Amino acid sequence: MLPIKELSTRLWQALFVGAVIPVTLGAQTPDTTSTSPDPLLGLPLGGSRSVVNAYLSSRGWTRTVDSVSGAVGKPALFSGAIDGHPAEIVAMFGMDHDRMVNLVINLPASSPKEFVATYAWVYRRLEALRCRASLQADYRVQLDSILAGKPVGIPNRSEVLLYKPVADGHSTIDTEGNTDWPMPSWLTSDGALGTRLSASVLDAQSRWPYEVTVWTATLFAVAGDPTICPDTRAAEKQRSAQAMRPAAAGENVPLDTLTVVAGPGIRGQVGTETIRTRELADDDMRTLTIVSARGSKVAYAVAADTGYESPVVVLEDDSVSTKGTVTIAGNQTLVVAAERAILLGSANRKLYDLFRQELTSPDPLSVFVEIECESERLRRAFPDSGEKLVDAAEQKAVDPSRDAKALRRIDGKLGGHGFGGCVVDRRMYSKKP
Repeated sequence: MLPIKELSTRLWQALFVGAVIPVTLGAQTPDTTSTSPDPLLGLPLGGSRSVVNAYLSSRGWTRTVDSVSGAVGKPALFSGAIDGHPAEIVAMFGMDHDRMVNLVINLPASSPKEFVATYAWVYRRLEALRCRASLQADYRVQLDSILAGKPVGIPNRSEVLLYKPVADGHSTIDTEGNTDWPMPSWLTSDGALGTRLSASVLDAQSRWPYEVTVWTATLFAVAGDPTICPDTRAAEKQRSAQAMRPAAAGENVPLDTLTVVAGPGIRGQVGTETIRTRELADDDMRTLTIVSARGSKVAYAVAADTGYESPVVVLEDDSVSTKGTVTIAGNQTLVVAAERAILLGSANRKLYDLFRQELTSPDPLSVFVEIECESERLRRAFPDSGEKLVDAAEQKAVDPSRDAKALRRIDGKLGGHGFGGCVVDRRMYSKKP
C-alpha cells in the first residue's frame, strides 16, 4: 500500500494516457466510443476534471473533495453507490494536463463478514462484465472459499503496513492490497486498460475498517498478469485488420507509422531515432513517429538510464524484449518505460539483508523482530529520512509476485501474535540461547 504522494514515481502508467488512448471528450459527456471505459462505471480515462465531475454528477455521485491539497495530481473524491453498495471514487489527474489518469473505486466494509461479502460481490460483478479471471491454483481455491462465504484470513492491523487516508476520514489508496487474497486483473475489450481487484485492512483514521478496491489504469494492461477476455481477443484481431491498408497511388509498397511513446528514465535507439528521457518529469512522456514501408524491420534497443531500473517495452498489447526488431505490419505503437531505482546504501543495507533472510528463514518470527528493531533504529537515527530508508530496503528486497509463496508462509507464522515494539518483542519472541 502506498501513500498517495508516492504514486507518481511508482505508477508510470499515467505517462501513456493521451498517447495510447485518444482523448476526444465533449463539453459535458465523455465520448465512450473513443476511449476505454472502466467496467464498473463506464467512465473513460482521459477526461478533464470538469468533464469527470459532470459525468459522475449526472449519475448521482457527489463530489466531496474537489482536489486533495498536497497530493500528486490533486485527486477529486466522490461519494455515491453502485447497485446499492456505498462507494467512494478517487479520480486521479496528471500533474501537467489535468486529465484523469487513474480511476479508483473503494467499497467500504464494517466487519470481516461484510468484507468477504463485498469482495465476493465485486468479483462476481466484474466476472459478469468481463469474464472469469485467470488465477493460480492456490488462489483459485481461496477465491472459491470467498465466493462461498467461508471464513478466510484477514490480517490484524498490527501485522500489515497501514497508511492514512488521502483526506481526513476518506479512502486509503493502495495498488496491491494488504490481505493475502486474489488480486485478479481484467483487460478492457480494446486492451488499453486493466482493472485490478484488491482488498485492504485500513488505518484507524479511515471512515471504515476494511475496503475493497477496483483500480483501473494503464499499468494493469502491461503488468499484473491481466486476464484477456474473448472480446479483448476479438478487438485485437479487428484492430490488426484495420491497421492494414492498400498501397496509395504512386506507392509500390504501403507506408505505415510506428509511434514510439517513452516515459522518463529511458535511453536507447529505435531505428535511426535516439531516445534519452532521463530529464522528463515523472508524469511526462516523449512521442515520436517512424514511417516505414510495410514489411520492413525497425531495430530497437533500450535500457534504463541512470537512476532508473526495470525497463518495460510493450508492442501493441504484448510485452517484448528490450532489444529486438519490429516488423512493420500496419500502424503500431511501441511503449517504453522504466521505474525510478530504489537505492540501497550503508544505512539500510542491514535491513535489506534481514528482509531477504526472513523470506527463507525457518524461524521468520525471530527475523521479523530483528526487522522491527532495525527499522526503529533507522527512524531514530534519521528523523527526516528514516521512513524512506525502511521503505526502500523492503521494496528492494521483497517482490510481491516473485515472493508470494514465501510471504504467505510468513503470514501464517506471524498470525495470532501481537507485537509491541522492539524491546517487548525481543523479550517475548527472540530465541533463547
